[in-house]
Parts: sequence; C-alpha cells; structure tokens
Amino acid sequence: MKIGIFGGSFDPVHNEHIKLAENIINEFSLDKLIICPAFIPPHKIGQTLSDFDDRYNMLKLAFKDCDKVEISDFEKVSKGTSYTYLTIEHFKNVYKDSEFYFLVGTDMLLDFPTWKNPDKILHSASLIVTSRAGEDQKKAIENYYDHFSKKILFSSYNGTNLSSTKIKTYIKLSIDTTEFLPSQILEYIEKKALYKSNNYYIHVKNELPQKRLRHTANVIVCAIKLAKMIGVDIKKAELASLLHDAAKYKSTKDFPNFKIPSFIPKEITDKVMHQFLGAYVAEEILNIKDEDILNAIRFHTTGRAHMSDLEKVVFIADLIEEDRNYPHVDEIRQNVFKNFHEGFSFAVTKLVEFLGNTSEEIYPLTIECQKYYN
Repeated sequence: MKIGIFGGSFDPVHNEHIKLAENIINEFSLDKLIICPAFIPPHKIGQTLSDFDDRYNMLKLAFKDCDKVEISDFEKVSKGTSYTYLTIEHFKNVYKDSEFYFLVGTDMLLDFPTWKNPDKILHSASLIVTSRAGEDQKKAIENYYDHFSKKILFSSYNGTNLSSTKIKTYIKLSIDTTEFLPSQILEYIEKKALYKSNNYYIHVKNELPQKRLRHTANVIVCAIKLAKMIGVDIKKAELASLLHDAAKYKSTKDFPNFKIPSFIPKEITDKVMHQFLGAYVAEEILNIKDEDILNAIRFHTTGRAHMSDLEKVVFIADLIEEDRNYPHVDEIRQNVFKNFHEGFSFAVTKLVEFLGNTSEEIYPLTIECQKYYN
C-alpha cells in the first residue's frame, strides 16, 4: 500500500486542507491518507489550541465522504508532545510492508532540520512538499539539502494563503468565513462556540466598521507570521495589531483627558493622531500597561528611530497585509520575508518615496525613522 500521513493542528480544518488532501491522494496514487491532528504540537507549545476532540470531530465531518482518508487519534492516545517520527513509526508497525509519504509545507520544510529525529523520519517515509501561492521554496529546499541527501517529492498543487490563524481571527472579529469553511464546520464552530472574542476583540468590533475590521484582521495574521519568523512574542504581536487602529475614527474631543505627548515634534495631523489616541485607549480604557505593546500602537503609522522588534512587526504588518495594493508593495513583501530587518529598512525607504510623490506631508518621525535605519 501507498500511505500518506498529513499532520497538523487543524484548528480549524478548512477548504485548503480538503483540496490539498484530495490532490495528494490523486497525484501520488495513494491508497490511504492518514490525517493526524496533533495533541501537543512541538512548534506551538505555549500557544492556545482548541480541545483535541473538537479538532478531531471537525476533521471527521470534513472528510466523512472521502473513502481513502482516515482520521487518527493516535497522537492523543499517545499523550505528550506529538513528534512526527513516533507517529510514522507507529503506522509502519500497523501497516507493515507499506510505502509511506509525509506531507510538509514549505514553512515546515524550512524548519525540518530542527525537528526531533528528522533522520528517522526520512528513513521511514518520503517527504512530499506542498506550497502556497507566493511562497519561495528555494530557501527551504537549499536549507534541506544542506542537511540531508534523501530526495524530496513536490506536489503540483499550489494552494492559497488561507490559514487557520486567519479564519480564527476573522471569526473573533465577526467577519464572514463562509468562503473558507465547509458549512458543516461552520455549524460545528457556532454550536460549540469555538474561537470566542475576548474583551479586546469585543471593544474593537464595537468601534470599527466592517472594512476596517478586515484590515485589522489581516494585520493580525501578518504580524503573527512575522513574529514567528523573528522570535517576537506572538500574543503581544496579536494584541498590538488588534488595537493598532482602535481609535481610527476618534478625535481628541472623544477623550478630554488625553494629552499630546511632549516628544511629538510638531502639530499632529488627523491621519497620525489615531496612533497616539490608540495607545491612550489601550492604556487608559483597556488597562494595558506593557510599554512595548503601547509603543507598537503609538508608532505604527509613522515609525520612529530606535524601534523595538515588536514595533517593527506591527508597522510592517500594517504596510503589507494581504489587501494592501500600492506601488512596490509586492517588492516590499518579498524583501521582508526574505530578511526581515533588511526588508524593514527597504520598506521605510519606499514609504518615504511614495509619500514624497504625493501631496501628503511626510511626518517628521517617519523621516527620522528612514534616516536611522538607512
């Protein structure tokens, strides 16, 4: 038998997971595809996951009509951290004399040398690499072959950038997700009240119109991805991104106790004011005292010299979230994901150039930022 193993958090399972599974079965003529939701994913320790049973039940619903798909609870039964080499060893003992394949995305392939016992995985199974639109496989492939000699296989399927993080964020902000999820999964999520909004999400939902909520959600998704990439606290990146535009449609008249910060170099325009008001809302109304989070909100539009990595993450995520469309944005995205800090400098330069070609005045903090990082 030819058996594929598809692991992941699946929190929640979505349309791209289903399309990918169907494609892999057909493209590689698999007799069976075993989908294994992780119990405790080693790469997500410290992050909040939905209950295993909910993720398992959603997978059962999503693939109930796929005869060649088996949903396994092995990693729950085994307890502890879900290491891939142990999962593959288990199924090799169950399905003796079978040929095994393990699915990895480009991002997983990049990290593969750091996995627990990667040589054992390669001894037991062949890797099938899948990619999403816009991903650059070259770096991941070169990194893989710097460490291993066993050849990898490539799927022709090129998925979209849809992620479970995006879906959860959209749900928390009450943004429609019907295009991303099968109806039975949507119903399950609603019935079980998964992905609830906390007080911060509720505040933002009450303050922003739908279009701005979508922008906010996309900034969160991008910021979390960047935070993972450079080792910034993911929860801080999420919260700062969530609140970065919380005062977008407010003015100083709405907050009588607000005082313009003493370090501000000149009169503040309406476009810039919302970042300072946003930090005020976060601190005085939502009781957030973490100065790094407050600064990430406070300077997300203008930038400044001496920015922390969290500040940079929110600033860049605001510039390049997936709905942004302006000259050089794709080039900025490519540079940022190739080398974050060099990409940040490039982004600030392009921002100053772009603003210089408009009638819009460039705020002094942005000029200081551009000079400091270039």
